[in-house]
Order: sequence, then C-alpha cells, then structure tokens
Amino acid sequence: MKEYRYKNILHFGTLQFDGNHIEYFRANTEKLIVYYVMPRKGKEPNRVRFYLKGNLFDEKVFYSPDNFFLCYFYLYFNFLRILYWYFSRKEKFYIICGHPLFSFFKGTLQIFRKYELVYFVGDYYPGYSLLNIIYRTIFNYYHKQIKYRLYISDRLNKIINGTVIDNEHIKTIMWGVKPPKKYATYTGGLLTLCFIGTIRETQGLKIVIELLRTKKDIKVKILGPCEERLFIKYKKLIATYKIEKQVYFPNKFFNMEQLEKETAECHIGVALYDVIEAPYYSDPGKVKTYAQLGLPILMTDAAQVVKYIVKFNAGEIVQEHIESVVKGIELIKGNYQLYIKGLKKFNNYFNYKSYYPERFSFLESAK
Repeated sequence: MKEYRYKNILHFGTLQFDGNHIEYFRANTEKLIVYYVMPRKGKEPNRVRFYLKGNLFDEKVFYSPDNFFLCYFYLYFNFLRILYWYFSRKEKFYIICGHPLFSFFKGTLQIFRKYELVYFVGDYYPGYSLLNIIYRTIFNYYHKQIKYRLYISDRLNKIINGTVIDNEHIKTIMWGVKPPKKYATYTGGLLTLCFIGTIRETQGLKIVIELLRTKKDIKVKILGPCEERLFIKYKKLIATYKIEKQVYFPNKFFNMEQLEKETAECHIGVALYDVIEAPYYSDPGKVKTYAQLGLPILMTDAAQVVKYIVKFNAGEIVQEHIESVVKGIELIKGNYQLYIKGLKKFNNYFNYKSYYPERFSFLESAK
C-alpha cells in the first residue's frame, strides 16, 4: 500500500499555470480538495474537486456571478460549504490559499474545523488606487497573524518582511516545472516566436509586432486572451504593417494540453514585461510555461527568475526596444542547442518532483 507524504489538504487552484502544484499534491496527498477560483468575468465557473489517493472522487460546479460584491460573497460562502462537506471536526488539515478573504473569521472557523492556513503570496500590488490600498490594508492585517507564509520570490519575501526569511514556516517557494519529454529544435529558416498568457499593454507585444515588418523570416503565435479594445488595436497594427501571414492571434485562453499542441513548431518563448510592472516581485507563470514547453526564453529583466535564466543560460535577457530584442533572437538562433542545454539544466533545478518535497516538508505534520 502506498504511503502518502501528506494526509489532508485543501488547495486553491487555477486552470492556468500553477507550477504543477495540483499534480504534485494529487500524487502525494491521501485526501486533496481543490477549490478552483477562476477570473471574475471569465467563461469558466468556479468548482471544487475531491481527490482520494490521487483519483477524482467528486466534483461540484459553483455559481459564479460577475458582480464584484456577489462574486466575493459566493467565493467565501462556497469556501464554508467545502469545509463542511469534505472535512470532519476531528480531521487535521492544511489550507493553501493566496487571498486574504479566506482569513476572515479564521479563529471562529477553527473552533469547528481543525486546520492551519498556509498563505501562499504570489503577487504584490504597489499601486495607489483605492482598491490596491484597501487590498494591502486587509492583506497586512491578516498576513501578520498567519504562522505559515510562503512567497513566490525572494523579492516578494523581502518587500513584505523587510528581509528574506527562510525557516520551517516562512520561506520562498518558486514555481516548479515539469521537464518536457521533447524540447524544441531549430535548424535554420523560418523562426516562430511564442507569446503565452493574458495580453496587456505592458508586456511588450507591440515590439514583437513591429519587428515583423522587417524580419520576414520570423512569425509569432499569440496564445492568450485580450480585452476587446486592445485586440482591435493590435489587429489594426498588424493590418497596417501587412504582416497578417506572420501572426497567429485567435484571442482565446489555451490550457496546457492545447499549448503543447500549439507550440510544437515554436522556437522561442517571449516575455517582454515592462520592468516596473508587478512581475518584478513575482515568478511569472509565462516564463516557467515556456521552460516546461521546451522553449528557450527571451525576456526583459523584470523578475527574479532572470538570475536563473542567466545562471543556466536558458535564454537571453533583453531591453525594451526592437534592436535589443532582435539581437537576443539572433543570439539564440545562432547557438540554439547551447540554449537548449541550458534550459535542461534550468528545468532540472526547478523540477517540481525534486524541488517541492523539501520546501513543503512542514505539511507532513498533519498526518
């Protein structure tokens, strides 16, 4: 009989890249409950899945309203239902989540359910809009009260705590990757860039579109959703430059299985973030997705993961202008197998099967 590393866990999940958290915990947890919280105005509803010894035992779909206040009311209401449905008063379990909403009334709930909250902090919002200020105020209040705190990068760990803390209960855990069975290959000729994820103006996509005007031996696949205003803007730009045949832009969400098919003939993953954007404090899922798909990475110096890309030579770090981006592309083209070798080292370092057990060892105490 298999001995499971963890006993009971409730993990908040997403259908987007999650560093293979759910796959890891599904394989190593006797009873795993996953509460999938989707974007408020997305097409996919929230849901809960119950895995028993790695097998899907039950699934429920929840009503997901677009209204801001109703959305958060139902998120919390369904959270309470999950606690009642799947856990008894005697069971000890951990809840891994990344939003302060689920810290509300924690002391009261712990009278009826025996759990510890693990706050996995995945982002930092430095802006001064009213919503950002309210969010940070709530976050700071609850964050200090929680024993188990995880951070997606040392930068995030430091800006929140004043210094990088690394002990049994408070530490940095970056996204893990699943090394691909097959890495990309390039032997010359037409080169295809790949852009994955939700599209925003601060992600340098305009630079990619503009360089195609003169680089007719380059194509790009844009694999992610875009708000209508921005989609129209980019489509007009593509038509103006007469590069329609070089751009694939369906404007929709792709899951990991679909991405594997769509990127089978791609060569470089592109992440040209604005260097003052929020990814500075995070570990962009886009970058780890490229690595997991076997694509060398071309990105700006906008996140801590850059030091690992440089360390292992898994890609090129460029500046936010066409000349630098073109130079980075040419360097990867000219030494493609060298970058693939570096990418394999990068993936080996972040392999979720070897990276997570030591970092999540504190969860074993719930047995």
